[in-house]
Order: sequence, then structure tokens, then C-alpha cells
Amino acid sequence: MNDMKKTILFLALVALPLLLAAQTQQGYVKTRGRMVNGQHVRGQGLQGAMVVVQGGNKVVTQSSNGAFSIAVPSKTFLVQSVQKKGYQLVDADATKKPYQLSSNPLYLVMETPEQQTQDRLDAERKLRRTLQRQLQEREDEIEAMQVSLAEKQRMLQQLYDDQKNNEKLIADMAKEYAQMDYDQMDALNQRISDAILNGRLTEADSLLRSKGDMQSRIARIRQEQQAEAQREAEIAREQAELAASKEGTKRRLDDAASDCYKFFDRFKLANQHDSATYYIELRAELDTTNAVWQFDAAKYLQEQKQYAKSAPYYERSLRLCRQLFQSNPQAYEYILASTLNNLAVLYSNTQRFTESESLHKEALEIYRRLAQSNPQVYEPDVARTLINLAVLYYYTKRFSEAEVIYKNLLEIWRRLVQSNPQTYEQYLAIALNNLGLLYYGIQRFSESEPLYKEALAIRRRLAQSNPQAYEPDLASTLNNLANLYQNTQRLTEAESLYKEALEIYRRLAQSNTQAYESYVAGTLNNLAALYKDTKRFTEAETTYKEALEIRRRLAQSNPEAYEPEVAMTLYNLANMYKDTQRFTEAETTYKEALEIRRRLAQANPEVYEPALIAVQTNLANVYLNTQRLAEAEPILKETLETCRRLAQTTPLIYNPYVAVVLFNMGNLSFQQQRFAECETYFKESQEVYKLLEKTRPHVYDTQIANIQKILEYLKILLKR
Repeated sequence: MNDMKKTILFLALVALPLLLAAQTQQGYVKTRGRMVNGQHVRGQGLQGAMVVVQGGNKVVTQSSNGAFSIAVPSKTFLVQSVQKKGYQLVDADATKKPYQLSSNPLYLVMETPEQQTQDRLDAERKLRRTLQRQLQEREDEIEAMQVSLAEKQRMLQQLYDDQKNNEKLIADMAKEYAQMDYDQMDALNQRISDAILNGRLTEADSLLRSKGDMQSRIARIRQEQQAEAQREAEIAREQAELAASKEGTKRRLDDAASDCYKFFDRFKLANQHDSATYYIELRAELDTTNAVWQFDAAKYLQEQKQYAKSAPYYERSLRLCRQLFQSNPQAYEYILASTLNNLAVLYSNTQRFTESESLHKEALEIYRRLAQSNPQVYEPDVARTLINLAVLYYYTKRFSEAEVIYKNLLEIWRRLVQSNPQTYEQYLAIALNNLGLLYYGIQRFSESEPLYKEALAIRRRLAQSNPQAYEPDLASTLNNLANLYQNTQRLTEAESLYKEALEIYRRLAQSNTQAYESYVAGTLNNLAALYKDTKRFTEAETTYKEALEIRRRLAQSNPEAYEPEVAMTLYNLANMYKDTQRFTEAETTYKEALEIRRRLAQANPEVYEPALIAVQTNLANVYLNTQRLAEAEPILKETLETCRRLAQTTPLIYNPYVAVVLFNMGNLSFQQQRFAECETYFKESQEVYKLLEKTRPHVYDTQIANIQKILEYLKILLKR
């Protein structure tokens, strides 16, 4: 139940060209705000509505609040259409009137035809009830008046005539009321609404027809026009001054950004990465609407394994790229795909696998579409994204899917290498290395070795001509091949490769501590495991402790990336203490590893529960070996429950854990002289091993035979 040794996968990152800005109008597509039982009920945003402006630019609302941002051809523009299945515009004239580009949002109100009909009918019913009540009240008032009968008849006749006029207006006023958006009401429309709701239909009709006193309105308009003409001249001067100021500010901003990038590049080349980080982040913050600057900061931070700082820059870049893509898909399709790919890699690095897979697939769809028309340019992007997706499948134990991808990639890269080895050999080596890693992970060692060796030969050749670019990849494959040799007991060859990889990583870490110190620790961890396997325990302990010291230091500044590695080295060191009967030290070290892994498993059980199981099982073994049975039992029971649950969905992976924990439970019961219970655990453990034997013949023969001997001895004890 040892942890898999540290391995290093290549995750492709793709740089982007510069982006262009667009003139946009913000707005919302929504349903009508209503008055319901005297309460204002706000309209709801419509997701999935398409807005098209004259000139052909279009956008589809993506969020639940119906917000959109659309490029418009000029300051005055027309909305050509607003479409959403099952809905129509409440204001039929919305596509006929011009709009002005404004910082205020544009509201486009839609309803289903059924809802509009229902609103109109509800308004008619309400109006009729209101008018009927008013009629009855007024009739009663007239009947109670102390006037002549002739006067009463005259007043009643006038009342009935008014009622007839109202009857004619009911349908028109109900329609007007059903079109009012109570979310966007001005004073005049509020007066009209009040008049309609209170049955003053003649007044409402008058307001609608006149919209106030036309003469006073026209006089006011003339005054406003004169004032606006004067103000327009002032604004023109101010705008000219503002434009000149903005141009100067933009020029100074671009100059500052250019200098930031020069400083970044200089410090990066000098391997002064804290200073480089400062300047690339400063450039990004100078203009948070520049997608490229956000991307550059995110990419560099990702390379430095500062994932928590990298993610917001990538996410901001992606939002900007999506907006640009909506207004001009052809220009921004490739840029969007590159951003999706890199953010997916970051999510994969931080175990956000579901989000990562979704983004990878979206990027892959774009690259494949581009490759149909220009395969020579875009096929490498397809292949690089497939590599990243296969890495994700490897992380999530979807080995068959990963294998299919890698085999297809090998065909692509081998074909491209024939025509252009200088460009494509590096990618062939990636596919070879990663497929070898996959076969190693599922113990198909004979298939893994030739792939590693071919990748190693390519990377040695590349590193000779460009060590700065390719030595990290060379060390990665050296590490992976050494892992394979160690697992197949070719320990001398494994040690030689580990030491070569360690020498490379130590040299790289001298110039770039932040980027390569973690790889030094990983290789030390692997070399220590080899020393332990060859019973060189003093060297193993020293090497584990050096790896642990590095990983603790890295975890202080970046726990998200390095706490799992601290737990791994603690676990491996504790295993060595246990195997050398140093149980007190083993217990202390296991407990520290257990605390970290419990915390990680709570946040991400899918990834960290198997590692938690391994620590629990070995800590329980320490208690068994030191006769602390009462402390061992609850740990084993908790572990068995977890293993059974996981084995229900992935039996091939977790049934070996079930079998081991059942065996340990049997051992515990035996020491407690609970022989009947002991027999049950050993029998179940044997059955699980037999089930595993069907898929991997002869692998578990020894365990099955040993349990059989124990069961025969138990029969004697139970006198059967």
C-alpha cells in the first residue's frame, strides 16, 4: 500500500497574440416588472436570448440575469431583432426606434405570448370590477341625494354615458397597462398606470394621447434644444480635451506596461523570480480589461506553481476573451481556445478535474474546427490539447480513455516528425513519456520501458543542443524510467538514473529555486525509497528528511500545491520507521501525515481518500505490532468502511485495499482470541483475493495460500 512514487507530466501551455478592443453597449433582456396584489414584482433576466443589431453583430445572453454586451457600429444604432424561443417583445416598436450608445444599460423586455394575453385579460377583468364597483357606489350616492327625480335621472344618465365611454376604453387601456414595465417607470407613466388601475380611463386616455400639454412640451423642447446646442459645443471642446488627455494617458500607460514587461523579462532571465512576478502582475493590474496582460501574468504564475494567484488572472482573461469572441468569433476563436486550454491545465493541477475536463473539451472543439480548414497550422494545437486531456484522464484513473488518446497522438507526432523533426520531436517525446507513465501506473511494465527509452533518447539529444529548454524534460523521463527499474528490481540502474535526474534538478534549482526545488524534493523522495528497498536505512532516512525539509518550506508559502507532497514524504518516512521496528517514531510521523490527509480528503475526497486509507492502515499496523489493539480497532473499522464504499464504484482499484484491511482485522481478532470473528474476516479477505486473481492471475497466489494456512489452523482452534 505504498504511495505511487512522484512522477512528472508535461502540461502544454500556448502563448497568445495581442487582442483588439471593441465599442460595446451593455444591456439586459428581461421579462416585464409587474404589480401583483399591490406589490412590485421585478422582471426576471432571460438567459439564451439572441440580440442582433443593425449591421449583423449579435450576442446571446449567457447569465441568468439576462445581461449582454454587444459591439455596435456607431453611437446611434438600431436593434434589428431580439429572439428567444417562446418569447416576443412586449414593445413591438423596440426594433424600429434608434438607440444611443450609452453607459446606461439598454433594457429589452420580452414575454411569452400566453403571458401577454394573460396580463391583458387580467387587466381587463380588474378594470371591469373596478368600474362596476365605482358605478354601484355612484348610483347609491345619487339615489341618496336630496334632489328632484328629474335631476337624479339626468345624473344617472350622465353616469351611464361615462360608463359606456369607459367600456370602449377598457381593451385599449388594458393593453397599455399590460405593456408597462414597472422596473423602469418614469413619473408620467406612473400617473397613467394609477389612472388605469383606479378606473379613471378617460384621464389615462388623455394622458396617453397628449403625454402632457403639447404646447408646453414643445416650448420646453425648444428651450432644451437651445440649451443642448450650447452644451453640445461645450461638450465637443471637453471631449476633444478628454480625447487628448486619454490618448496621453494611454500612451503613458502603454509605456509603463512596456517597461514592466522589460523588467519582468530581465528578472526572469536572471532567475530573480520574485521580482519578475512583481512586474508581470503590476502590468496586468495597469489595465484589467487587457486579456493578453491577464494571460501573461497567469501563465508565468502557473509556471512558478503559484496556482492560487494564477487562477484569477486566467479567469479574468477568459471572461474578456468570451466577450471578444461574441462580437467577432473569427478573430478571437484561437485566442479563446488557448485561454481555455491553459486554465484547464491549472484546474487539473489543483484537482478541479470536472471543470478542467469541460474547458479542455471546449478548447478541443475549437481547435478541431480550425484544423479542418488549416490542418498544418492547427493540428499541433489539437494534439497538445489531447495530451492535456489524457493527463487529466490519468489523474482521474480513466486509463483506457487516456491510452486511446496517447496512441492516436503517437501516430500524429510520428507523421509530423518525418517532415519537421526540429519542431515536433519534443511533442513526440511527451506522448512517449506519458504513455509510458500510463503503462507504468497500471503495471504493464514491459510496454512502459521501450516508450520511456525512446523518449529519453529524444530528450537527451534535444538537451544537448538546448539544455535550458529541455533539461527539465530529460530529468522527468530519467525519474520515470528509474521508478520503473525500481519496481522491477533493477535497482542499480534505477539508482544511477535517479542520481542523474537529481544532479540536473539541483543545478536548475540553483538558478530558479521556486520552479525546481520541488522537483529536487520529488527525486530525493524516490531515491530514499530505493535506499529503503536496498536496506540502506541510514541513507534513506537522511534523504527522506532532506526532501521533507524542502517540502515543508515550500508548503509554508504555497500549501495548496505542496501540502500533499509533505504528507507523502511523511508517510514514506513513517513506513521506513515501521519496517525497521522504530514504532514510536513511526507513530508520530504517521499521525502528522494523517492530520494533513484528513484535511485534504475532507475538501477533495475523490483525490485524497486513497492516500488517507494508506496512512490509516499502516498506523493501525503499528498499533497491532505494539499490542495496542484497542487503538488499532476503530482505525481499521473506519478504513474498511471507506474501502468498501469506494470498491462499489471502482472495484479493481479498491478491492486490494479491502482485502488487506480485512486481513488486518482478522489479525486483530486473532490477537484478541475472537476466533470465530477472526475466521469470518480471513475468509472474506481470501474471497476478495480470489476475485482479484481472476483479473490478474498468479499475482495474489501467495496471499491466498497464506490465508488458507491460517484458516486451517483456526479450524483446529475452533475444534471443527
